[in-house]
Amino acid sequence: KLPDEACVFLHVDSRQKEYVPQPEIDFNPNEMMLPEKFCGTNHLHVFTSLSNERYQFGYVVYNPNSFDFILYATFTNIITNAIASTYELSALSSKKDALESESYTDELTGIFNRRGLAVYGQNSINQSLVMHDGGLVIFADMDDLKVINDTFGHESGDEAIKAEVKILRDAFRTSDIIARFGGDEFVIIAPKMTMDYFKQRCARIDEMSRRWNEKSGKKFTLSISLGAVEFSSGKSDLTELIAEADKAQYEVKKEHHKRKRAAN
Repeated sequence: KLPDEACVFLHVDSRQKEYVPQPEIDFNPNEMMLPEKFCGTNHLHVFTSLSNERYQFGYVVYNPNSFDFILYATFTNIITNAIASTYELSALSSKKDALESESYTDELTGIFNRRGLAVYGQNSINQSLVMHDGGLVIFADMDDLKVINDTFGHESGDEAIKAEVKILRDAFRTSDIIARFGGDEFVIIAPKMTMDYFKQRCARIDEMSRRWNEKSGKKFTLSISLGAVEFSSGKSDLTELIAEADKAQYEVKKEHHKRKRAAN
């Protein structure tokens, strides 16, 4: 079966003293098996499929001369096997990359999971320090997710998590690494970010959450507590930084609870 689109990938003219690469030529094999410019005066063209048991990769065309046809068949088999091997290796590599990507990604939110954070988060810190830059490790914990799950069900809890992740993505830079650390916990690696800039981000996240609560039409509301710690050449272990940022976040969460109790 011929495709609607194909291209001449390689053309060799034995009359030339040396091979000169030619630009690829697109054509429709259903209209003409070979572009007219390659037909020449010799009207005998042999078309041989480049295929194996599973795939058809294309076809090779040649003008036979004094060589035995077995040489052309051998040449065609060599090309087919080379293409097939490359194709299989490429497919395996793509499958491996996809599986690795899945193993580093949180299924619900699409951001990094804990495993992805361990790999890419530490790499991000190390690369920043090589460039003599500092930055922040931020720990974020959603407020009252358990209440949402218990009151409105886990489906609403999942909605809340996905909505919060969108807010975090919008609030932080594309160069920052955002990972889901636990059920309602997140870690952000923010190279070059200062504490002053972090406070601005927190204010923006509070405002974005407030707007979401007003417009979502959901019975539950979003709120999140964030704490941060600076990393440097003397303090670069991700596990230790996360633990310290979590402590800072806990102090913020206590303040959130105090304000809620006062408001009630």
